[in-house]
Amino acid sequence: MKRRPRKISVGKSVYRLRTRRIDGFFGETDWDSRTISVARGLAPPVEAKTIIHEIVHVLLDEAGLMGSGSVARVSERVCQGLESPLASLLVDNKALIAWLQEALKK
Repeated sequence: MKRRPRKISVGKSVYRLRTRRIDGFFGETDWDSRTISVARGLAPPVEAKTIIHEIVHVLLDEAGLMGSGSVARVSERVCQGLESPLASLLVDNKALIAWLQEALKK
């Protein structure tokens, strides 16, 4: 298995990706430090889905859709709902992903 990257670029922002002890969650995003943290000791598939989940949070924030209160609860459900379908999309469509990467090169 390839080594997980240490940074993730989303738009003009770069988020650091790290593993650490997290109580009660599999992952979290620190907006001030632009850090995505994943709980230590997760199985690779759980770790991957957690990273996808946190990336969806980042995408919603970049699009100005995160909000607070009830909007934040809705965005959490959106992240939870998208993590498995996005994981399947990435795994099951390698040719599409490769094509998209090539087509979107700057």
